[in-house]
Amino acid sequence: YFREALGRFRATHYRYGEGLALNALGACASTQGDWETGRDYYLQSITVARAIGNRRNEANALNNLSEIFISQGNYVQAQAYCEQAMQLKQEVNDRRGLAMSLGNLGNLAKFQGDYQTAGERYTEALEIFRELGDLQGQAIALTGLTMLACHQGRPEEGLRHAEAGCEIARGMGERHVYATALTNLGHALTDLERYAEAQTAYEEALALRQALQQPILVLEPLAGLAESARVRGDLATAQVHVETILARLEADSSLHGSDEPFRIYLACIRVLRDLEDSRAATLAAQAHALLQKQAATIRERRLRRAYLEEVRPHRELLALYRELTAKETSCSSGTLPRMKP
Repeated sequence: YFREALGRFRATHYRYGEGLALNALGACASTQGDWETGRDYYLQSITVARAIGNRRNEANALNNLSEIFISQGNYVQAQAYCEQAMQLKQEVNDRRGLAMSLGNLGNLAKFQGDYQTAGERYTEALEIFRELGDLQGQAIALTGLTMLACHQGRPEEGLRHAEAGCEIARGMGERHVYATALTNLGHALTDLERYAEAQTAYEEALALRQALQQPILVLEPLAGLAESARVRGDLATAQVHVETILARLEADSSLHGSDEPFRIYLACIRVLRDLEDSRAATLAAQAHALLQKQAATIRERRLRRAYLEEVRPHRELLALYRELTAKETSCSSGTLPRMKP
């Protein structure tokens, strides 16, 4: 539909419509995990918007472009685009757009372990969305607050945010946002050791991601199902889920586009470790290298340290990597390793 509209707009030299169609095509591509195509459409949309002086659409495309760079772990570029978008949105008094940019800044801060800033940005965004009566925006902001609470060891608070976000997204029929809210609901329930309920949330999220044909985004609920099965002692089921994830990792080890890539790695490594599968150490080394590479892109020392030590999945991955490395070293030297508690 949007490609057809783009063709018509270009044929009639209607540049305003062309810019909107390009932005919509970028969103469609990004939702499917096609980041390169999405980025190309957004850049074209920005070019058109600047040519005709459409600052509102330029700001929207810049904000969407920042989301791509956040998903790819390029936080410096994402910050730059997001700040440009915010400036334009303030100039044109686009309150909804401003809230979306605040949410992106919250994501940037959360992914880098700056939890205080993340909480402030998510809360600001949520307040604006509530003032505007924007339900979709509220659901999106609540998903961010869910994971922030879980990262900070407050799963009860995370559960409240997740349930509120699920209720809004389900009521709107907003499947993409609902799938995210369900996945985060599963995470909060897992942290509360309510594994049966977590499994139900993950299964529903997985079904939605599959229906939406989002090959990267299916991996997080799959990892949740693997972890849920593992802690219940059902390693056979856990392994089935892990093998599906590993097949995808062979094609793209970065997992660009997933909200919690290292949570996915953690689930797989833990299952393989419990199965005494030698791939556990190999996968842990791969994840560790990827984590360190990502950390090296963060210029500010304080944030780089927070990224490694404060972000919960990252901290747990480093501990698991050390555990498996020590075990390998002990075995190769003929010394019995110390058993984990």
